Formats: sequence, structure tokens, C-alpha cells
Amino acid sequence: MTGRRRRPLRGLLARLRPHVPAACRCPACDTAEQKARAQLGMPARHPERIIRALSDRQEEQLAAAASQMWPEDEYTAIVAEFLNGGGQP
Repeated sequence: MTGRRRRPLRGLLARLRPHVPAACRCPACDTAEQKARAQLGMPARHPERIIRALSDRQEEQLAAAASQMWPEDEYTAIVAEFLNGGGQP
């Protein structure tokens, strides 16, 4: 079976398996992740993790995407406003 077919099959099998929160590693079941999300007002079922460190490759991809979307570094102002009590970005 090729890699293209394996990935959807794994996803399907994961959905069919019973969800056991004590053994699960998804963001919705990780208590530290949930506490961090609650502090930010982030939805519990959001798929991204916010407390896990990124790999070097992911950091580079994120930096490249940010510089392309915000060439004048506008994102820094958005984050600063949010952190200073400006509400949801």
C-alpha cells in the first residue's frame, strides 16, 4: 500500500477506535494544553497545539509565512495589542 493510501486509512481507523482520554495524546485531552487554551480563550477542540515547541523546520516555515503575510511586521503589533489586554486578535 502506498503512503497516499495509508494516511487516510490511518485516520479512518483512528476515528473508529474508542476514544480513551486517559491514554489519548490529542490536544483536547492534554490537561496542560487545555489550561493554556483556557487562559487564551481558545476553543478546546482547536486542532493546533499551542504549548508544544516547534521543530527548526516548522519555525522556518512559520517565519517565512509571517514575513510574506505581514511584510511590515504588522503581526508584532497585533500580538502586542492582544497581550496588553486588547482582546481577541
